[in-house]
Amino acid sequence: MRSVTTILVLMGAAFLSAAWSQTTSGEDPPAKPVEPRKLEIKVDGKELSIGGKKVPMPGERKTLIELLGKPSRIVEKANTLIVWDELGLLAYELPNGDSIITFAVALGDLSFQMPDFWPKKVFKGKLLLDGVAVTADTTIDAINRDKKGTLLKSGSVGSWIRYDEVNVGIVKGKNGYFDEKNGTLAELYIESTRRRP
Repeated sequence: MRSVTTILVLMGAAFLSAAWSQTTSGEDPPAKPVEPRKLEIKVDGKELSIGGKKVPMPGERKTLIELLGKPSRIVEKANTLIVWDELGLLAYELPNGDSIITFAVALGDLSFQMPDFWPKKVFKGKLLLDGVAVTADTTIDAINRDKKGTLLKSGSVGSWIRYDEVNVGIVKGKNGYFDEKNGTLAELYIESTRRRP
């Protein structure tokens, strides 16, 4: 009888030890699933906020997972691409895992241009650039007319605003490819030009 009691005590101790290590291991509990249509992303000047919480640029994968939940896929290329297919979002992380340097919102289809990592669905939430709602059907002229702050400048591949250490840009696309002339808005991104020391 004594050996059965000893075994039960040891099993209980092992269970408690495992439970303790899970709660103190430094791993965060998984974030609640995000409802795509309720998600709000704002780019105000050179600041990004997701669901009302500011996200520094360069940022950390952990912060994005806390706000957006577990990504659908992680693709290793020259950078690591973290993709939330259901939300229409992706982030570019430096290969050493040190920092997120770009955060992008998929407004349209660029899947032929970037077949390995473009989100499978477009963003369905609310996207604001300097106070102006941005969708695939919004024009650069309308954004510039209504936004506060610096205006977007057009180039051969996209329109952008350059700040000290952050770029904000919009790319047009059509039929899965970049198309600045005939396309609609396909991507809005914010990228850090600064790397962590």
